[in-house]
Amino acid sequence: MAASFGMLDYVEGSVIAAVICLNIVIGFIQDYRAEKTMQSLHSLSAPTATVVRNQGKIEKVKAEELVVGDVVKITVGDVVPADLRLFEAMNLETNEALLTGESLPIPKNPSFVATDPGCPIGDRQNMVWASSTVSKGRGLGVVVDTGMNTQVGRIAELLRGKEEREGGRFERFLRKAQRSGKNILGLVGTPLQVKLSKFALVLFGFAILLAIIVFSAAKVCSCRRRSAIVCAH
Repeated sequence: MAASFGMLDYVEGSVIAAVICLNIVIGFIQDYRAEKTMQSLHSLSAPTATVVRNQGKIEKVKAEELVVGDVVKITVGDVVPADLRLFEAMNLETNEALLTGESLPIPKNPSFVATDPGCPIGDRQNMVWASSTVSKGRGLGVVVDTGMNTQVGRIAELLRGKEEREGGRFERFLRKAQRSGKNILGLVGTPLQVKLSKFALVLFGFAILLAIIVFSAAKVCSCRRRSAIVCAH
């Protein structure tokens, strides 16, 4: 844009300025919507938990403050804040579609004992898992895992670390440099943002090409003028 205005090409400079402004506006709107979506998802991730502490007193604490060994009470509508081993339940059923893909609620039985060490997660009736929702009944359980140590946390860790573990050190460096380059050039975002960024880069390339042509033409004219002066002398 600066190169275009510097060469008094106000039309091209104005087009580039319009593309930049439009890209900024679209990026702001998309980021704002994404932030609102993240806030709504955060409200579904069990921000608080009902814990039995201090000689049987029931307290409300933040989910991140739970520790292994805490006794947590869950009721209908609650989001399970951690992986719990049940020891008491009353018609308890949980929706574990987020973890197992099972669309129907799973009934829970605290007296269930898994004899097979490789028992699937969906068949462990004496456990309730973090991020699942209580669709029926109520229950009490002991926290066995929290945070990234839960089943959902392990899946998230695997998904996040898969790309970082693939390839050698040089390949990881190249991928990181590529991501950084795309961020600098504005080639990361919504499809419309990427297209606008590519259009701006094309216009920038044309501006540089035009500057080179103008500079070369001016240099040729200067050389011819000098040659004419020399011949005249």
